[in-house]
Amino acid sequence: MDFKPKRHNRPIAKLIKDFENKKSGRVTESRKEIMHRFDHLDWSQQKKIIHLFLVSGKADRVWASRKIYDYWDDSFMPVVKDLWERLNEERLAWVIIKFFPKDYLKQNFSKLDVGRNYYFLCLRLFGDKDFVLDESRLMEHEVLKVFCSGKEPISDEKARDLLYTLIYKMCVGIYDYDKMRISVLYDYQIKENIGGDYVCLMASNVISSILDSLYKLGKSDIVNGFFDWNQEVMTEIFCNKQYLVPKHTPYTIDEMMFMFGVLRNICYSHLYSKYKHENDTIDCKLPQEPIIDKSSETKKHEPTQEEREQAYADYEEMREKYPAMDNVINTFDLELPF
Repeated sequence: MDFKPKRHNRPIAKLIKDFENKKSGRVTESRKEIMHRFDHLDWSQQKKIIHLFLVSGKADRVWASRKIYDYWDDSFMPVVKDLWERLNEERLAWVIIKFFPKDYLKQNFSKLDVGRNYYFLCLRLFGDKDFVLDESRLMEHEVLKVFCSGKEPISDEKARDLLYTLIYKMCVGIYDYDKMRISVLYDYQIKENIGGDYVCLMASNVISSILDSLYKLGKSDIVNGFFDWNQEVMTEIFCNKQYLVPKHTPYTIDEMMFMFGVLRNICYSHLYSKYKHENDTIDCKLPQEPIIDKSSETKKHEPTQEEREQAYADYEEMREKYPAMDNVINTFDLELPF
């Protein structure tokens, strides 16, 4: 048997030269190979490649912007500054917020403050005497993340308020399912089978984040108090079968919203009065009857005569191609639809 020898690697310097020379006819090939080998190259070569890709087309610049996070060097600062001031691209702004001096961030705050950038600007600037944190622009778990920098203290009362205000906003619909990033918990994930699936606060990435921040801030008493409170919420859900969804996957949107609605209602009923308001409304009602599991009601499809004839023709064709198929059918006693 003939074996083809593996293609020899071209020197990285040659790849860089071919990529840089847009008339070489090997730009695409060189780009692909450079990207593939980048993480294993010498730092001097990596540095040259990042510079080269930053001043190339937009797709190359996006790739280089990602690499900068792991390979940052202050020598990139002039080219990144020039590109961002000319192009005002989002990914370049992220690099600037992450690595540039605070004075530059303050001078260009209004231009950098777009989309989700405010949170990351806060992580860099919080604690500086001329920076004022606007908590209304952040979710509660983000506020605690900012305080985790340790640049300013936070009282127990304020930390607790942030936790339960977050839950309140979920209950009344200010924060929706996607905002809370909640997953379904299946009953096989707990020690006892409760007869259905559900969603709970502990399956929320946002809640996990805020609890983690509370631990880091030394607020373990608040966390333990939340665990006790949450246990009361889950006990009520577990003790009412109408609050659970029969086990099956995938879930429909309606079923997901049903489980989330149950959680919102029960959490609100257990929420401390301090965090409730007189005119609160919840746009979903608690169910009075269990959801009927219709999965067992699915009727077996009965093939038509035309489908049987087509299946038989396909079967005969397969037998001619694969004579051993009859042995498989007999061995496993397979039922044929004709």
